[in-house]
Amino acid sequence: MLKELDLHRNKLTILPESLGNLISLRKLILSDNQLTTLPESLTNLTELRELDLEGNNFTILPKSIEDWIKSLSEKMCEVKQ
Repeated sequence: MLKELDLHRNKLTILPESLGNLISLRKLILSDNQLTTLPESLTNLTELRELDLEGNNFTILPKSIEDWIKSLSEKMCEVKQ
């Protein structure tokens, strides 16, 4: 089972919906890419404890993603935006 995924500095502009299938993921590093949005499937990552989104170009995030990020922060998870 994959627990950590580090995709920082890969010049990513989009993420696949299938990323949300990695339900055992605890740490997701997406910093310093060129992302403008996130797939709604990320809300399936219920085991996630650390999320790094710094250094991207987010414009409009789906409400479900905004709510998910807020809930991660409330659960005392580390979220960098």
